[in-house]
Amino acid sequence: MKKNNIRRYGIITLILILIIILGSISCRRARIKKIEANLGITIPAWTSVSGNTNFLGQDYIKQRTLKFTNKGLNKLIKQIEQTKYYDLHHDFYGNDETEWKKSDTAFYDTVSEYLSKEHLTGYWIKTDSSTLVFHEPDFGDIPNSAILFDEAYNIEAELFIKDKKMVYQYIKY
Repeated sequence: MKKNNIRRYGIITLILILIIILGSISCRRARIKKIEANLGITIPAWTSVSGNTNFLGQDYIKQRTLKFTNKGLNKLIKQIEQTKYYDLHHDFYGNDETEWKKSDTAFYDTVSEYLSKEHLTGYWIKTDSSTLVFHEPDFGDIPNSAILFDEAYNIEAELFIKDKKMVYQYIKY
């Protein structure tokens, strides 16, 4: 009788441990899915994630640091380089009325429609040989998210190739 009880408790303990592990993986995957959606990319598997959230009254900043393996980093870089508007260095002059008159409004419409359709606030640019940045172009004097989605937030992300890490921030106003 005692052996059966011990076996039963062992099985129950094992099941509880599996539930905790699966729940943890599920929560981690949900956080990564949100980052993927905001950046328009897919994060390679087996990426380690750490981070924190800083509250500033009703506003907050969620910061996540993602570390990649060599294989995952190379896969991510190739994926970023294939995104639409990758490395577009263009000024839209959204918050400067005098310069806005010189702006290409048709191109502004094309880019903003694409971002709106994909539910993105920006696109990836290469700042130097070892850094890729998620860039929110200057559509106006309020965040692009407010212009495109009637919700005020900024997305910031930098991929540091040499360090094999990305620093991601979601800034909610």
